[in-house]
Amino acid sequence: GNPCKLSCVEAYAAAFYIVGLKEYGARLLSKFKWGHSFYEVNEELLEVYSKCKNGAEVVEKQIEFLRKEKEEKANYNAKSDYFDSGNPNRVNTR
Repeated sequence: GNPCKLSCVEAYAAAFYIVGLKEYGARLLSKFKWGHSFYEVNEELLEVYSKCKNGAEVVEKQIEFLRKEKEEKANYNAKSDYFDSGNPNRVNTR
């Protein structure tokens, strides 16, 4: 998925999780084939948000999370990938 872009049911489930009503969100999510994976994929961040004392702290944690994600993506893209080296079945004979 995309950070900061949730469907309505994902937003409700996240809100329920953050305020300590995870089971309500799970009930909503259970109506969708993919629903079980929402909490699995987002549990770490939802736990962080649930420990925040106010909205400003949530925004601070979100900024931290997005910065970290951006850095990880940049590091991943900077590494050479096996598939970036061309076709291994073709040897450059120059």
